[in-house]
Amino acid sequence: MPSARMEHAWRHAGACPGAQAVARGAAATPESLWAAYAARCRDNLHVVLAMSPVGEPLRARCRNFAGLATSTVIDWFQPWPEQALRSVAAAQLQARRAGI
Repeated sequence: MPSARMEHAWRHAGACPGAQAVARGAAATPESLWAAYAARCRDNLHVVLAMSPVGEPLRARCRNFAGLATSTVIDWFQPWPEQALRSVAAAQLQARRAGI
């Protein structure tokens, strides 16, 4: 259930999320609007968490917050050699041309 402070903020915001939810077919009840708003936030919220993969602090965080390890996509951003980039690009283009 939205608090009075949240309703006040919605009224004074430029675009009311309640009006957007009603336009998408949600009922105009506070509970329904709040559920639509929470679902929209959940669908559009992305978090970037950057930390060093070396040492005890990462292991401790993964033990304390298991969701960091089980519900996470890890991207290792390191420079690629030019030959590797060309090889991947050629394979992707070949697959696209073959209709795969």
